[in-house]
Formats: sequence, structure tokens, C-alpha cells
Amino acid sequence: DPLREIPVDVDAARTRLSAAGRAVTLESVRPGQWVLVAYEQAGAQRVAVLVKVGAVRPSAGPRR
Repeated sequence: DPLREIPVDVDAARTRLSAAGRAVTLESVRPGQWVLVAYEQAGAQRVAVLVKVGAVRPSAGPRR
């Protein structure tokens, strides 16, 4: 399910954050903003490698 909330860790050395194609800081991300996150699984931990801020909300698809 692509429309879910999951906890991810942000690592200053590994995580890139961007908005509209530009680098942004974690502090610029505001509650309620949609983000698209690509992460790596490290044991039980998820570490974000790319966070796109202000991502367009994906379609939930047709209802069944």
C-alpha cells in the first residue's frame, strides 16, 4: 500500500532531501506535507536515502 505512514530514520550522511528539484533541510519540512521516501532496510531499521518533499499525493487507485 503506497499510501501509508511508516517510521524511517534520517541519517545526515546518507539521506538527501529535495523539493521541486532543489536540496532542502529537514527543518524546512512541515507537518502535513506529503513526502515520497525511498529507504534502505537495515535489519529492523528503515533509513531514508531520498525524501521528496511536496510530492503529489498518489492515487489510491480504483475502489474494489
